[in-house]
Amino acid sequence: LVSGIAHEINNPANFTGLAAENVGRDIHGLQRFLASLSDENSDPALLAEINARFTRIDTQLTLVRDGTERLAGIVRDLRSFSRVGESDAMVAGPDDGLEATLNLVRAQYRDRVAITLNRANPEARGVCNPAALNQVFMNLAVNACQAILEKQTQSGRPELPAGHLRIATWLERN
Repeated sequence: LVSGIAHEINNPANFTGLAAENVGRDIHGLQRFLASLSDENSDPALLAEINARFTRIDTQLTLVRDGTERLAGIVRDLRSFSRVGESDAMVAGPDDGLEATLNLVRAQYRDRVAITLNRANPEARGVCNPAALNQVFMNLAVNACQAILEKQTQSGRPELPAGHLRIATWLERN
């Protein structure tokens, strides 16, 4: 399901990103063409207004590009979280999907809970089910964020920053 949703988000995001690039290229070509038509007799106020309008358009295109890049990041995180085709035990590390999983949680709680990850040994490996492990991480992180928000609500001061969820991984050798 998650993989299917990621795919459905990815297609329009790719079209939007490509369209923004094409529009940007066309707009810059139009700007160069209009500049080539101007000469020493051109009205400076008119030229300034034309340039200001192109600047506003460029700013809007930058927002579209940033949005599509953010969507692409979300899609990558969703795919990593779902670990498509990896329903069996395999050699993987707990950190493999942890960052992607936390990025999904951050998106939901970004204005209320700061989430940091300290990975002491990202090379650690073991036999596990990565998709199930990602789901465990998701459940723990969401539960922690909900507890932080609940504590803030109970304090009667909802205007305060909610809190900070710090997650650390480490390797213990037996």
